[in-house]
Amino acid sequence: MHFHTEPVFTQNPDHPSCHAATLEELPDGTLLCAWYAGSYEKHPDVVIQMARKAPGSGEWSAPEVIQNTPGHSEGNPVLFYSPDGLLWLFYVTMYGNRWDECLVKYRRSADEGRTWDTPVLLHEPLGWMTKNKPVVYNGEILLPLYDEARWTSHVLISPDRGRTWEKSNDVSNPGGNLQPTLMPLSDGRILMHLRDHSGHGIVRKSYSSDGGRTWTDPAELTDLPNPDSGTDGVTLRSWNLAFAYNPTAKGRSPLSVAFSEDDGETWPHRKDLETDPAEFSYPAIMQGRDGRIHLAYTHQRTRIQHAEFDEEWLKDGLKGGS
Repeated sequence: MHFHTEPVFTQNPDHPSCHAATLEELPDGTLLCAWYAGSYEKHPDVVIQMARKAPGSGEWSAPEVIQNTPGHSEGNPVLFYSPDGLLWLFYVTMYGNRWDECLVKYRRSADEGRTWDTPVLLHEPLGWMTKNKPVVYNGEILLPLYDEARWTSHVLISPDRGRTWEKSNDVSNPGGNLQPTLMPLSDGRILMHLRDHSGHGIVRKSYSSDGGRTWTDPAELTDLPNPDSGTDGVTLRSWNLAFAYNPTAKGRSPLSVAFSEDDGETWPHRKDLETDPAEFSYPAIMQGRDGRIHLAYTHQRTRIQHAEFDEEWLKDGLKGGS
C-alpha cells in the first residue's frame, strides 16, 4: 500500500486565500495543479495559479498566474489534457459579485501550459459554471457543467476535439443540484454524481446510456451523505470507482474517499484524509498513468494539499469509515 501527502501551495501576503483545485497529468508523468487565489472568494483580485511536479520530484514548483482578468474575479479552474495533445484550462470569470454572474471560458496551450492562447468564451449568457474534469468517452469529450442561476446540471459533448459542443438535457430535482462529476461504468452507462442543494444532506445521482446526451431526470438520492459541498469522482482502470467528498450532513470535515467495486451501487470502503474540525473541501481526483491516484483539495482556505495513494490503500478501508 502507498500513501503520501504534501502541500502544493501555501498562502502568502498577496494571495491569503485559495480554493477549488484541479489536477491533470502530462504524458511524461508531470502533475499539474491549478486553483484560484486572492484576498478572498469573489474578490476582484482573484487569479488562477498553476504549479507542476515533475516525475520523481519531492516538491511542487513555485506557482505562476495563468489567468487574470483585471478587475474581475476568476473561479473554478479545470485542467484537461486532450487526446490531440492540447492542454485546456476551463474556468469562469465573474462579471458582478455572485456566482450566477459568471461566464464560462477556456484557454488552450500547445506547450504543456508554458504559454496559453487567447481566452475564448464557451457560453453566454451568465450563469453556467465549471467545477469537475471532463472525461473522454467513445472518442468524445464530455464536459460537466451546471447552471448557478437555475440550479440544474448538464454535460457538453464535443465529437470534434472541442471545435463544437452539443448540450445534454438538464438534470434537475426539487431544490436544485450542481457540480456534476462523471464516472463511466463497466456496463456502458455513465454515472453522474451531483452536489445536492435541496437540504437533504445527501449526494444525488443520474445515469446516461447514450454517451452523455440524455440523463435520467430528476436526479435521485444516493446513500452518500454530503453537506452541499464539492465532490469529485474517477473511474479507475480496474473499473472500480473512487469518490472524494465530505461524508457528513453538516460542515466540511471529514474529507474522505469512498471506493466501489460494483459500478457505484454500494460504497463499502472509505478512507478519511482529514478529520479535524475545520474546512477540507473541493476535492479533485484522478488516476495517473502509473496507477497511482492523486487528490488535491482546499485545506482551510489557506493551502492547497495534494495526496497520492494506490487502490490497495483504498481497499484497506473498513466498512463505513477509515
